[in-house]
Amino acid sequence: MKYVSLFLLSALVSGAAWAGPQQSATATDHSKHAMRAQPAAPTKQDTFAAYDKDKNGFVSKAEATKHPKAAMFGMSDANKDGRLDRSEFAMMESM
Repeated sequence: MKYVSLFLLSALVSGAAWAGPQQSATATDHSKHAMRAQPAAPTKQDTFAAYDKDKNGFVSKAEATKHPKAAMFGMSDANKDGRLDRSEFAMMESM
């Protein structure tokens, strides 16, 4: 059993050495992805402003629907007024 284990281990290691990184010309061509690229997410400083579409100083549930953590909206709305101020929005982002 010991020899079988050693044989399998050596076969695995030698196979990994042969299957090392392989690069071809098509593997580094990323031009096809440019059409599908998503716009960059807003930076931390302007995230609140980016989601506050009507610029009233709050982010409503409707405005937060596209936020990656929109499911946390209800838990972050500390005063249960249906909108997030800056501190509640920061709480949502930290979850």
